[in-house]
Amino acid sequence: MPFVGLALWVFLFIVRGGMCEFNDFMGVYQAHYAQVDGLWKYFQAVTMAVVGWVIVNDKLLQSRLKLIAFLLGYLIFCVGNYSALRVGQGQLLMLEKVVNENSSSVKGFSELKALSVDEISIFYGGVVLAVVVGVSLLARLKKTLVE
Repeated sequence: MPFVGLALWVFLFIVRGGMCEFNDFMGVYQAHYAQVDGLWKYFQAVTMAVVGWVIVNDKLLQSRLKLIAFLLGYLIFCVGNYSALRVGQGQLLMLEKVVNENSSSVKGFSELKALSVDEISIFYGGVVLAVVVGVSLLARLKKTLVE
């Protein structure tokens, strides 16, 4: 649930009659950042599991249909994970703006700078493409070695 941070900020804003302090904004930002980071952790764990499973499972690589079904399942996961990550990152950028706008009175604080949605999209797409291409090449290589 990557959107609790934004809901918490709205709650604080309403309860305090529009009067929130920098620490409130920063706390909400940090909570939301942790939730977005959790989405990255899911992606990392599933991606590593896919790569590991392909390396040790020769039967999966012997059938083209099984391999396609396996990769399709991975891609479906990636679409869902990316959708949540994209929304979460967009909200993180909104919270970043609120924190930075309210940081002028905080001594020693420069500013927050989160990656843009486009930057994470390029990275995410690159990793998914590398995994799919790598798994496909590995399957072809293993099949060639067996024959």
